[in-house]
Amino acid sequence: MKTFSILLVGVALIGCSSDPVEDNSTANESSPANEIPKKFHGVFDNSEAGCSFRYSDGRLTIYKDSIVFYESAGDVTGDVVREGDNRIQVSLNMQGEGDTWTDYRSYELSEDGQKLTIKTEDYEFEKIRCP
Repeated sequence: MKTFSILLVGVALIGCSSDPVEDNSTANESSPANEIPKKFHGVFDNSEAGCSFRYSDGRLTIYKDSIVFYESAGDVTGDVVREGDNRIQVSLNMQGEGDTWTDYRSYELSEDGQKLTIKTEDYEFEKIRCP
């Protein structure tokens, strides 16, 4: 029952965020300092198989003002720090599973925009852009 409740919270949070870019364009367009650049918007997952499953636990969706994970979501706080064309640092006010916290991560897109590397103080992992 807990998993079902978490899933419903995640679906509700997704509905509250602004829509990701539909064409998954990697064009580098300028955006306000407190917004995630458009080239990062979209849906990412651990694998192609994960991309085909709507409720994959590897899912990550990036919007201009928030990032939604499988069991949590966060709103951008302050400025998005741009470190070159394909790397940003983002601070998020996170909420999930009844908790709230601040999360700070870097997100780096591959040159072709199809792979996203996510780094925290403690770990690094990669996701692919879903079609």
